[in-house]
Amino acid sequence: FLAALPTVRDLAEAPEEQLLKLWEGLGYYNRVRNLQKGARAVMERFGGQIPASLEDLRSLPGIGDYTAGAIASIAFGIRRPAVDGNVLRVISRLYAYGEDILEPTARRQITGWVTEHIPSGTSYEEGPCAYTQALMELGAMVCVPKNPRCEKCPLKGDCRALAEGVVKTLPIRKKQKAQKMISRYIALIERKQPGSGRRETLMHRRDEKGLLGGLWEYPGVDASSPEEMRQAFSKEWGLEIRPVGFLFETEHVFTHRHWKMQVYEALPEKEPPDSDRWCWADVDRQAEMMIPTAFRKIQEYLAEP
Repeated sequence: FLAALPTVRDLAEAPEEQLLKLWEGLGYYNRVRNLQKGARAVMERFGGQIPASLEDLRSLPGIGDYTAGAIASIAFGIRRPAVDGNVLRVISRLYAYGEDILEPTARRQITGWVTEHIPSGTSYEEGPCAYTQALMELGAMVCVPKNPRCEKCPLKGDCRALAEGVVKTLPIRKKQKAQKMISRYIALIERKQPGSGRRETLMHRRDEKGLLGGLWEYPGVDASSPEEMRQAFSKEWGLEIRPVGFLFETEHVFTHRHWKMQVYEALPEKEPPDSDRWCWADVDRQAEMMIPTAFRKIQEYLAEP
């Protein structure tokens, strides 16, 4: 990603198709759209130079308190806290903090403790830059959610949770919503490419808003049987298909949902809608398209000789 878009200007001017293709496999595609919005704002309002003040950073699209604090402290050595999930866990254990860390009052309390200890040194090794990264790494490598490596922790002598024997019960957080299990039926609709005879697959581009926004997919619908699949294709998209054979099952886990996908070979009973959201693509074209990793097994299947 950085090799292809090394400067703020490059990021600001990148076509969306290139942007999303470079981001392929990293998930949360709205993040890269926000990165580009932020880059464009930097070009328009700050002459291409990323601002050093927390207020200016906070004004950029897609940048919240955590990201602004991380940039300010790491890139510019400013005494600003950067509190993410890792840091919340480290500090809640260090202080044996028994409140729900997802509550706003808890975040304010923990942010206050983080801020108290930010060093005022100006060097890389002794200033805010190293401190912020040290907390991040401590949470990622040592003070991990399960089986924390307390014996290797440089703060073990000051950790109240370790002293009180409650490390594994902290941090406190309210129960997360269970992932929603979704039965998804995918249609592989193929034809021979006019002229060359190469095999092509019908692809659909998702709406820009929502899950996997703007990316190409092998068309699918929420259904529980091939007949429901056929009806849903007709109702949702005006695409008349006939499932002719089950191929395989695959699945993909998102943050709040879990797709169980039944992949079927299907025949079109009429041409797909005349829209830029539909296209026929051979395997070479598919390799260049913005296709999410949820469909990787399908891509691999189609690429087999």
